[in-house]
Amino acid sequence: MKRNCVTHSIIFLGLLLAGCHNAKEQPQLPIDASTLSNRIQSVNKELINEDKHHIVRYFERRNWPYKATGSGLYYYIYHQGNGKKAVSGCDVTISYSISLLNGTICYGGDKPVEKSIVPGMGKEVSGLEEGILQMKEGDKAILVIPPHLAHGLLGDEERIPARSIIVYNITLLKVSQTQ
Repeated sequence: MKRNCVTHSIIFLGLLLAGCHNAKEQPQLPIDASTLSNRIQSVNKELINEDKHHIVRYFERRNWPYKATGSGLYYYIYHQGNGKKAVSGCDVTISYSISLLNGTICYGGDKPVEKSIVPGMGKEVSGLEEGILQMKEGDKAILVIPPHLAHGLLGDEERIPARSIIVYNITLLKVSQTQ
């Protein structure tokens, strides 16, 4: 019995090595740009769909209503303010904290961060700018931003890991016109 197993193992190993040797001798055909582009688009669509699934489940577990934009931003305005609406190019002051979908705090845990920005200028992550433009003064919202609208493949190289879905708990404090 032992001899039979050893014989089979030697035969299997020989076939495996022969297969590897033959594979190395076959030339690899280059992938044309169109095929590569199609593969990349396919993978990106799969990743976006997977992110969407996780985000929708995040809202469903909390029984929160949400809205989604065409770009992939998901948001829930849980407190309605009564001030001016944010528009592209206006100066806004926000207060926020950032966490990951699993609840890990990245920025502003005990003390929210306060910051002035001009949405529409492209100086912040696009999902944050887009989310602010859905709000008015006094609004409090949850913005759930997938990686392609946030810090992408690399994260922020500080506290937000690579390919992270991030959650902003944000208050729009003030809207004013820029000069």
